[in-house]
Order: sequence, then structure tokens, then C-alpha cells
Amino acid sequence: MVVVEGVSKAIRRYDKLMTRRVDWASTGLDVADDAAGGSSAAEAKPNACACVWAGTTASPAFEGAFRFETFRSHASARARFEQVGLAHFFDAAAGAEAAADEAAEAEE
Repeated sequence: MVVVEGVSKAIRRYDKLMTRRVDWASTGLDVADDAAGGSSAAEAKPNACACVWAGTTASPAFEGAFRFETFRSHASARARFEQVGLAHFFDAAAGAEAAADEAAEAEE
């Protein structure tokens, strides 16, 4: 999940980067991984990028400079979003992911 805050021009550029320029269909697996017995492209879950919400807020939720935060579980990620008052963003993204998974299963 990616949350972007900033001026409208920067957000538009980041949106274009995420939705148009990044090749989400690429598995990212190297030939060395396949030779070493790593997972194959058929076993990997397909990557995707979808905008769940876009809009303006009265004030920024995350303070400070640009940074990455990595969480090992959904619970710890949701707890961080609760700290900044954005738990509903996490819930919306989780709901969108579940709907996409259900749609993919229905196609099979």
C-alpha cells in the first residue's frame, strides 16, 4: 500500500509513474532464481496497481520528510494507520484487494 501526500502536480506525476510507467506484469524473477530452484513465474501471484482513493484532505496525516515504512503483518500496518487517523484507508485497500482476489478466482 502506498500513501502519497503533497501538492497536486507531484501527486499526478507519482500516479502516472505507478499506473503507467511501472511494469506490474513483470515477475521480477531472475534467471539465477530459476536455476537455483526458486519459485516460477506461474506460481507467483500477479502484481497489480490500483488507485483506491484520490482526493484532498485538510491537513497532512504523515509529518516529516519522505520515508518508507515496512510492516510484516496486516495488523501492524493497520495499527500504524490508526496512529495517524487513517485506518479507513487501510480498510479500503484491504477490501479492494479482497474484491480483486475474488474476481480473479471467478475467472478461473
